[in-house]
Amino acid sequence: MVMRTSSFPVQRVVPVWQLVATVRVNVTIDWTMRENVRAHLRVLVKRILRKNGYPPDKQEQATRTVLEQAEALSQEWAVA
Repeated sequence: MVMRTSSFPVQRVVPVWQLVATVRVNVTIDWTMRENVRAHLRVLVKRILRKNGYPPDKQEQATRTVLEQAEALSQEWAVA
């Protein structure tokens, strides 16, 4: 018997490093205030999710979560 902690198949897990690398390369100094930059990041994140087979009905929430986490980490990225 195989036990899973989630209903999402293991082979469909999105590589987090792809999301982090993509967001980190595409952020600008004032990206949290510029809607056009945020829109571009949303497109890039959704593209990665779709490419890795992430369920379409959960993409919007996942994209929101990624951008919220990026906002929290962006202060550290600006220093690095």
